Amino acid sequence: MRMPVQDVYEITGIGTVPVGKIETGIMKVGQKVIVLPGRTGTGVSGEVKTMVIQYIPPGGVRSLFPNAETPDPTSFTKNTLLPAMNSGTKQAINFTLADEDIHTINSPPPWITDNTLGAPPKADNQAGYQDMATIFSTQNICNIAKQKDIRMVVIWNSGDGEYGPKGFEDYITGSRGIPTNGPSLRGSEYCDDKTIYIANLNYTRGLAEALESFGHHLEGVFRYFRSTEYATWADDGSPRNVGLWGRGDSCGNDHNPPNARNEYDRSNTAAFQSDCRNWKADGTGAKESLNCNAWGCNGAGWLVW
Repeated sequence: MRMPVQDVYEITGIGTVPVGKIETGIMKVGQKVIVLPGRTGTGVSGEVKTMVIQYIPPGGVRSLFPNAETPDPTSFTKNTLLPAMNSGTKQAINFTLADEDIHTINSPPPWITDNTLGAPPKADNQAGYQDMATIFSTQNICNIAKQKDIRMVVIWNSGDGEYGPKGFEDYITGSRGIPTNGPSLRGSEYCDDKTIYIANLNYTRGLAEALESFGHHLEGVFRYFRSTEYATWADDGSPRNVGLWGRGDSCGNDHNPPNARNEYDRSNTAAFQSDCRNWKADGTGAKESLNCNAWGCNGAGWLVW
């Protein structure tokens, strides 16, 4: 491994911290390293304890995050995405960020030219798909997930070119993992004995897009375990409401509320009857008059609601 040292800091309680960019080779969490030559010529040993990876082009990226001047996936995950997810799933799930240190890679994510996992073609027509096996190996995902009991890993990509996500919105690992909005990753390189939800996101997009990917994952879970109830709750199979794109009189789906006028319309102030807040599996929940003001008339608000 070759890492030219750009600077050296003395940090109280930690010690001497060299800073630089890895030019060749690979550094993994938990890996023992020896820095050469050192003062005596025999090297200085140490351990890499934590790091999180983001793929950022050398010139930086545009951010489409609301009120964000500089893309910061770690801060966005901790302060925006996870609180929104927790708000929507507060009766069942709570997400916390296990690793906050971030390591920036100024080169594209690893790609493969074949389509082993059957990923859909992308609009930009760039050949190649994310090499998930290499990502797992180089970032030591299996070992970290087992050590810290991590259930979800977010891979942040940039834009829609070579740094963009190529493949599916999510993946699932483990012999008991249930594919939802993407395939199962099976094999020892993907830790068959650990179920991990992999969210494959794009940090040049907004909160609504990230929540939508997570929402599709939840839809897949609901359909697998409670398909009949979910179909009623989400108005699956209901005809389109008169003059609208939305369906039914319950909770709608990840893309659209029942009063949507077109695909992804979450801002219709026209009222509709819904039993969503009083939903019962037998259909006896009391209906009430709702419109987009219930969720703030925006995409992220709808997905949290």
